[in-house]
Amino acid sequence: MLKSQNILQRKVFKNNSEKGDFGEYLYIKFCKKNNIPAKRLNRFGRDIDLENAKIDVKTSNSLKNWRDKKYKPYVRYDVIFINEANNSVYLYPEKDSPLRKDFYEIKLGEFNYLFNQWKNNPLEKMPRYDAIKEVRNEIQERVSEKFRSRILYRIDTHQWKGYPDNVPGSWEKYDATIFLKIKFDWERDEVGEIQYYLFLSNEMDLYSYEEPTKRQRDKGYEKNINWKKFQKTFSRNIFNDIDKLINYINTKQ
Repeated sequence: MLKSQNILQRKVFKNNSEKGDFGEYLYIKFCKKNNIPAKRLNRFGRDIDLENAKIDVKTSNSLKNWRDKKYKPYVRYDVIFINEANNSVYLYPEKDSPLRKDFYEIKLGEFNYLFNQWKNNPLEKMPRYDAIKEVRNEIQERVSEKFRSRILYRIDTHQWKGYPDNVPGSWEKYDATIFLKIKFDWERDEVGEIQYYLFLSNEMDLYSYEEPTKRQRDKGYEKNINWKKFQKTFSRNIFNDIDKLINYINTKQ
């Protein structure tokens, strides 16, 4: 019987996102019960702001202490641990969490009971946060309406590296693709330095490409920009200032 219960619990969540929602629900419920101010955020590498600490809630049935601490030292990783052996759920705050001192290894209740509570009373979905709303609006306001552009971005919250897979992607519908490479300012808790990459559709044949990785092929991309060669050959299309980007675009119309 116990073995079949464990199998049932492993399959009870449709995906990792649903499992994460369950953990966040229990975390918020626990904070409210103990009069601990907790604000839901769901952005920039964490779920909750708690007593001036940024918390990423992890839900696991194998790890009591999270190992992949991607955004350390800025974020604390508190684990909602599903103990399949005794059908129970526990809270394991990490060593730097505000909850560690008083609430380590606290039993939150029986899994089946808590799961049914969550299914019948889930948290409201967080509204989507648009990190570049102001930048997007400024470009749209200052560039001709006839200039069709798509804006892609990546916020690097720990190290400034990495590029999107979808360049060139579906560029044919636009006059340009604008990619924003953004550093996150943890001290101010907001978007920081931005680099702007401009890919003009009438120049697409001039850019260098490279074979996609298996992951990119699985996502349907047949080729990808060679970013190193683009940076070297088309440095004129890379800007650290939005005014220079917009002025350059306007000279191309």
